[in-house]
Amino acid sequence: MNANKKQTWLPVIFTLILILGMVFGYKLRDDMGDFTPGFLKSSSKDLYEDAIGLIEKKYVDTIQKDSLETVAIKSFLQSLDPYSDYTPLIANQTAPAKIATDGIDSAVLLKPTIGYIRISEFTEKTYESFMKKMEMLNQSGMQQLILDLSNNKGGIIEEAVEIADEFIESNKIIATVKGKALPDKSFITKRPGQFEKGKVAVIINEHTASAAELLAAALQDYKRATIIGKNSGGNAFIQESFTLKNGSIIQLSVARFYTSQGRCLQPSDTGRLKPEIIASDVDAIQQSLEWLKR
Repeated sequence: MNANKKQTWLPVIFTLILILGMVFGYKLRDDMGDFTPGFLKSSSKDLYEDAIGLIEKKYVDTIQKDSLETVAIKSFLQSLDPYSDYTPLIANQTAPAKIATDGIDSAVLLKPTIGYIRISEFTEKTYESFMKKMEMLNQSGMQQLILDLSNNKGGIIEEAVEIADEFIESNKIIATVKGKALPDKSFITKRPGQFEKGKVAVIINEHTASAAELLAAALQDYKRATIIGKNSGGNAFIQESFTLKNGSIIQLSVARFYTSQGRCLQPSDTGRLKPEIIASDVDAIQQSLEWLKR
């Protein structure tokens, strides 16, 4: 009788132990996140490791696993968008010292009343330097401005927003940033600007992107400038850098910005920023001067 009871209950007990073990395993995997042991990983992780292992063992030439992983990560990120990227850590390599720059290449009077400022990128010092250049040009008699953003691939978005604030009256939305893992954020003009009335021409080309497009679009949306040149690059992504445990870096697109009119300047969405006056890089300054004289 006792033997029969044992035979009846043993499968039930083993089944309960198996279920509890599975529940514990899934709970442990969720709690451990990136540190989950291999036997608790998903099948996609196993597939990746199997493929890497097979290539290492069977490929006709000897291949380093690190190089395979680097190629795999870079290819995956580049399949997401053109701006996300991966920089592996190279042994015994020290990062080159970055030369501090304000991103402003030129600030001069082209004509007695027409100023010209060229911004090549937006760094932590761009807005501060821009204000000094504007003050200098104002004191020299500037009444109109050519703002050259050609070949400007972007940089710190807040710096571009601060500059836009100098041209647009207070309490206006310059741009809205939206991302899956970030709360929506709107950038709004806060103060009276230094150049809210003067006539402005903005030069762009196919290499104008990101924060530079945001600035040009804001001036276009509020009719504070006429855009001259060629269609912009079309990069509404905002990137953030993440350092992995081994010291390598992932540059990941974490959000998009939308103009005050809700435009997303991605080629796959509403399209690139379009100028009112088409001009080549060579003719853009002359076209700007002619427009300002009208």
